Amino acid sequence: TMHSTNDLRGKVRPFLEEASQRSGETAYLGFAHNGRVLYLDSVIPATVRPVRAVIGVDAPLHCTAIGKALLHGLVVPEAAAA
Repeated sequence: TMHSTNDLRGKVRPFLEEASQRSGETAYLGFAHNGRVLYLDSVIPATVRPVRAVIGVDAPLHCTAIGKALLHGLVVPEAAAA
């Protein structure tokens, strides 16, 4: 639900901010569903030119960095199903 998504975003946001600050790169929050990644939040540092990921938009897992990271964390049967 939208309420639980907002709760998750609120809890994870400080970690995204820290990851972005430490790396100097954009940090994303997303999840895998039906072979796609859905972007829930992002933190883009001022020194980085924004990229095209839009919150609430999905993309194929194999076409994005976050999707590839999510695929890496799946066990073989789950990855094959994605």
